[in-house]
Amino acid sequence: GDFANNAQVAIDQFIASGEEKWGQHSSIVLLLPHGYDGQGPDHSSARLERFLQLVNDDPDHLPGATPQDLRDIDKAFDVLDEAGNGFVEKEAVVKYLGCVGSIEGKSSGYLSAEEIWSEMRQWTMGGDEARVSRSEWRRIMQQWHRRSAEVRSNMIVVNVSTPAQYFHALRRQAHSPFKKPLVVMAPKYLLHHAKATSAFEDLGPGMLFRRVIVDYNPFVPSEAGLGDNTRHLAKTKTGAPLQVHPERVRRLIMCSGQMYYTLSHARQAKKIKDVTILRLEQIAPFPHDLITETISYYPNADVIWCQEEPKD
Repeated sequence: GDFANNAQVAIDQFIASGEEKWGQHSSIVLLLPHGYDGQGPDHSSARLERFLQLVNDDPDHLPGATPQDLRDIDKAFDVLDEAGNGFVEKEAVVKYLGCVGSIEGKSSGYLSAEEIWSEMRQWTMGGDEARVSRSEWRRIMQQWHRRSAEVRSNMIVVNVSTPAQYFHALRRQAHSPFKKPLVVMAPKYLLHHAKATSAFEDLGPGMLFRRVIVDYNPFVPSEAGLGDNTRHLAKTKTGAPLQVHPERVRRLIMCSGQMYYTLSHARQAKKIKDVTILRLEQIAPFPHDLITETISYYPNADVIWCQEEPKD
C-alpha cells in the first residue's frame, strides 16, 4: 500500500511490461492509498500520474482509430466480403468478433459477439439488418475496439468511489477471462466518510462494476446512473425529481474518486439543480465509449474536468 515508490522498479520492469516482454500474464492487485488528506508525504498520494504514464493507452488516437487499426479493419472487411458486393453478412461478423476476442460473461461487464452485433447494429440507422456495409463495419469495429480496450491494455487503473464499486472491481478481477494487473487508488478518507456507502442491492445479482457513474436522472436512459449510490436523493418525498431535464443541464463535471463527495456536498448546500456530476471510476483504459454516450444525453452542457491534484 504505502511507499509504493520503493517498489517502482518492480512495477516498471515486471508488472507494467511483463506481458509485452515475456508473455507473462498477471492479475496482481495493488491497493494504493490516494488523496491529499494531510496524512504525511508517503501516505497521501499514490502518484497516480506514474501509473498513467505506464499504461499503454494511445495518447494521440482513440481505440480503433490508429492508422494500423483502420488498415486492419478495412483488410478484415475485404476478407469477409467474399462475394465482393460491398456487404458482409451477420453470420460472418459474429464469427469474426468471436475469433478476435469477444469477451463472454455479462456479469463481468463484457458482451458476447451476438450482444455486440445487436447493440452496434442499432447505431447503424437503418439498412438490411442481416448485413453491414463498409462504413457500418468501420463503426462497429471501432466501437468493438473501444469496448475491448481492457483486453489489449497492459494494466487497469481505477479510482472507485463506493464500497459496491470496490467489491465489483475485485470481483471482476477474480472472474475476468483474461489476466491484467489492477491498480486501485483507495482514498483512506472514504473508509469513514458517512456518504460513501452502498445499498445491499448494489452488491447483489445483476449489478457489476461501472467504469463510469453519472448522477441518476429519470430522464436519462443510461445504465451508468444505476451505480449512483446517492440515487435515493434524486427525488423529493413527493416523488418530484430534484434534477432538471438533461437538455436544461448547463454543466457536466467530470471527476474521479473522493472528489465526487466534495462536489456533491457543495451542489446540495447551494441547491443547484442544473449541474450533473460524472464519476470516472476506471481511468485507464479510458472508457471512451461510455464517456461519449453519457455526454450525448446533455447536449447543452459545458463539460469540465475537476481533480483534487494541484497539477496535471
